[in-house]
This record gives sequence, structure tokens and C-alpha cells, in this order.
Amino acid sequence: MNNVVEQTGSEPMSHSATCAGGSTCTERSSLRVKIVAGFFNPIYCVSAYFVYLLLRQIAVAGDFLGAGQYLLVAWAYLIIIYKLLKDRSFFQAPWLKVLMLLLVSAAITLALNFSFNPGTQIKSAILLAIVILLVYPLGSYLARSPHPYREFAKVVLPAQIITGLQALTSVLMIAVGYTFLDKFAGSIRHLGVQSITYGNSRVFIVFGMNMDSNHAALFGIISVFVTTWAFVYRSKIFATLRGQRIYRVLYWINLALLLLAIPACNSRGARLSFFTATGIAFLWLIALYYRRSECMRKKAKSLLVVWVVIIAGAGYISANALIDSVVDQEISYYSKIFALRHSENSEKKGADWKMLDDVDLLGSNKGEVEKSARVYIWEETFDLWKKHPIVGIGPYNTQDYAKAEHLPSEKKMLERGFAVHNSYLDVLISYGAVGFGIYVVFFVGCLVSYAKALKRRHTDWADVLLGTAWIVMMVGVLFLTDSFLGFDYMFGLLMLIMSFLISRPFSEKLKLPVVIAREAELVPSVKGNQ
Repeated sequence: MNNVVEQTGSEPMSHSATCAGGSTCTERSSLRVKIVAGFFNPIYCVSAYFVYLLLRQIAVAGDFLGAGQYLLVAWAYLIIIYKLLKDRSFFQAPWLKVLMLLLVSAAITLALNFSFNPGTQIKSAILLAIVILLVYPLGSYLARSPHPYREFAKVVLPAQIITGLQALTSVLMIAVGYTFLDKFAGSIRHLGVQSITYGNSRVFIVFGMNMDSNHAALFGIISVFVTTWAFVYRSKIFATLRGQRIYRVLYWINLALLLLAIPACNSRGARLSFFTATGIAFLWLIALYYRRSECMRKKAKSLLVVWVVIIAGAGYISANALIDSVVDQEISYYSKIFALRHSENSEKKGADWKMLDDVDLLGSNKGEVEKSARVYIWEETFDLWKKHPIVGIGPYNTQDYAKAEHLPSEKKMLERGFAVHNSYLDVLISYGAVGFGIYVVFFVGCLVSYAKALKRRHTDWADVLLGTAWIVMMVGVLFLTDSFLGFDYMFGLLMLIMSFLISRPFSEKLKLPVVIAREAELVPSVKGNQ
């Protein structure tokens, strides 16, 4: 017996003696396995991609991140190929086959429109395939995992940290008056603020947390809901009490920054998305509560959602009133400068017309002109689509086709390179009725699946916050361009949330229903029967 003990006890010592640096070969082998497993883990790839896409929105960082996308694309496709060979169950996501038809539609559109920017169209299809084959299935994959909330948080929280830092930058620049931007002339977006300077007189408009005010506002609103979801589930996400306490402190700081930065974006689309989503969220909360669902019994949690909605809504109303007054000053300033430089019949250069366009667009944003600039753009988009109704013109080709076909528009917005500013119209004009129909079937199918999931009375009530973020994105892209044409942060996060919410209630056993006191009175007691 002693001999056995001595032999088994001496084996590790002799084994470790053969390894340099004091570490065992087993540990090194285990480390290699972890590194390889981490490299082929889609969680880290998608999380890194989300962070990259947000950093690309910052003017300073964007210039240095161009080549990084190729490495991420290669990484994503290695994971897709690996899952196809090793783990077919990864692709078990509802409505995935319908969504994959979009790749077929994109290939047909490319073949028929190959003469117009083929490289850009191919790039769009490559990035679109990553969303369809990697990001969307990942949501269902996480829903089936042993720790779904922790794994989901690994994907989304790093990007929310970047959004919080951008909000901090905007708030600080508002606080200091952005005087250190004096050296920049003309119109430039830098670190989340647009600085418009002419000579010694400067007028500033805060445009938010990145290069586009509408994207910035929507990213911020989505971050409010996603980080609040993680706040509610912090005990399931963070393994230690210390981690939970740290996140609680950071959450309140981040929320305060977002509520200050979001209204400064002055985005009408974000406002519409926010109020639409919160209104539907309130209906969900009321419906769940009056169904006597166990998940709504703790009123403190529902009050947290109400608190976020009320504070954010109040911030929107008050801050946008202030921003509107700043825009008034900007329109007045532009108009005076233009009038001083040019008489009514003087010859005007391209830059001067650009200034006049800015006055027109600023006024249209406040509803002060006969028709909004975006209405002109959407009318031109419909006119262009009527000439290519079935398979469309291919992504990112609107300007080329508009120039070639001479649309009967007085503004010529598309010819001048204006974006469509509506992701649904982008799909319609890019992939035609075929691609648009595929998206409609897919989105409607997902909504039906989500309704079935809600019927199961899933006890994780705070997932309604992710559902609200889903609605925010679906409404917000009415005013955004290109969101459904490639790997866009908004589109990727939307696909992830949709598949996660649809699959989560069906990935675990149903809990026994809770019988409340009122229902218990209708059940005859055992003693009475005896």
C-alpha cells in the first residue's frame, strides 16, 4: 500500500522536472488548448467585431483601423468553416434558412449589376454572410449554453464600454466648451463633436458620440437598455461579489453620461425609436403583471425600468429644446454670412452652395421648410426602384445609377451622393422586391416566434429590456443607411438579440406554474375531500 502511494506521489514530481520554468507540461498543454479553443470561440470574435465597428465611428480612431477589418473577416470565416466541419448544431437558429436566401438574392443582384462597383458589392456580400452565418446563429447558441447570461454579456458588454467612453468624451467637451478645437477650420467631426468655424466667429453643435448623430443617439439608447439588462442579471453574469459591486457603480455612472450625451445628438429618429419602444415596453409590463406572471411579482424591478424610461424621456424633452435653440442660432448665422458674401444675383461657387444646402437641411430638421430633405431623398429612391423593381441595383450604387438615369427630381439628392437614410429602402433599392420580401418574411417570422416564446411565460422578466432594444433598432433604422447591407453594428446586435430571445425560453425546462392565493381558493382542500 505504501509502495503504491509513493509511486503515485512521485510521478508528478519527476514529470514536472522535465519542464522548464517551474510549470508542468500538463499546464502548458492546457494553456494551449484554451488558446486554441478561445480562437475558435465565436463569442470573442463577434465581441471584438462589435468593438471595432464602434471605434470606426470615432474620427480619430477610424483612420487607424482600416486594415483591422481584414483580420477580423479572416477570423470570422475561420470560425464559420470550423463550425461547419465540427459543430453543425451551432447553426440551429430559427428562420436561419430564410435569412440565408438573402445571400442567394445578393449573388443574383451582383451578377446583373456587375459593371457598377463590383468590389464594393462583393465586400458587402462577404460582410453580410458573417452576420447571417456567424452573428445570428450565435444568439441561439448562447441561449442553449449552460450560462446564457454570462456568455451573452461577454459579447455585448465590451462594446457598451466603448459607447460609455464616447459619451464621457461628449460630456467633457460640452463642459469645457471645446476650446481646444480652435485650430480646426471648416466643418469637422472630431471625437464626437462637430465644430463649425468661420474666421474668428465659431458656432458649435454637439452631434453626439461618434461621426453620425443618428447612429450615436441610437447606440446610446440601446446601451441604456442593454446595460440595464446586465445590471438586473449582474449576479448571474459576474462570478464574484466584488465584480457585481464594481459593475453596479459603473452602471450608474454610465447611465448618467448616456442620459446627458444622447439628447445632445438631436436625432429625430432616435426620439421616435425611444418613445415607440418604451411605449410598447410599458404595454408588455402591464400585460405581464396582470397575467399574474411570477416574473412580475417583484415591483422593485419593474420600477427600475420605469425610472430609466421617465428620466431618459425627461432628459430628451428638456435637452432637445435647448438644442433646437442652438440650431436656430446656427441657421441665422449661416444665412447672415451667406447674405454678406453674395448678393442675390452674384455667381456662387460649390462651397457657397454647400453652405446654402446646410441652411436648408438645418431648417428641414426643425420642420421649417415645405418638405424635409429626407422626403426628397425617399421620393428619388422610389423613382429609381421603379426602374429596377425585381432584383434592385446592388448595394452602394444609388449615386451611380441616379446619375446615369437622370431622375426627374428638382433636388437631385441621390446624384449629389446623399445617403438613402432608411435601411428598409436601402434593401428595396439594393436587392429589389426579392431581397426585401426575404427580409419581410424573416422579420415577421421572428416576431411570431417571439410571441410564442412570450406565451411560455418565461421567468426571466428583464429580457423585456432586450426586446425593447430590438424595437428601438427596428424603428431607428427607418432613418439610418446601410444597416442591413453588411456587417453593421446595429444590424449585428439586432440579429444577436433576436435569435437569443427567440431561442432562450425553449432551451430549458419549463418551471412549474405558481398558484397564487386567489386561485388556491378555487382548489378544494384535501381535508374537505376526506
